[in-house]
Amino acid sequence: MMDLQNVIIPLLLSCTTVFTVLHGQKVVTDLKVTGYQGHDVTLLCQYINGNTEDKILQMQWTWQNESSKYEIMVFSTDHGLSLQDTFLKDRVSFRKSSPPIYEASIIIKDVKMSDQGVYSCAYTTFPSGSHTGQTTLTVLEGCHLF
Repeated sequence: MMDLQNVIIPLLLSCTTVFTVLHGQKVVTDLKVTGYQGHDVTLLCQYINGNTEDKILQMQWTWQNESSKYEIMVFSTDHGLSLQDTFLKDRVSFRKSSPPIYEASIIIKDVKMSDQGVYSCAYTTFPSGSHTGQTTLTVLEGCHLF
């Protein structure tokens, strides 16, 4: 007969490990987002500050596909917003006109097929370092009724 203690202890340890991983997550994003060509799409990015001593120094959005990687925008608490000269420059903005730095979701206007890829939202904080979340954007043709 199986010893009950040999089953419960590993189960508890695995539950604790899963909780720690989820609890330690700092950047909240959607794993996958579907956009429709010609429409706007929102990509979620929020920093959850579990350590109240953390100070956000900057956040940055990047885009990449199989062959390329671009820095889209950087927001620094000291230097403000810097939009990089990319294919998204005239079509990307923060969801809120003056967002608090911990809520850095963006809107891409007039989505194109070439916008597909992996978008990364990265926060640089002190003293805990860098924290990143990723969203894969898929763009479909045709209209989508809301």
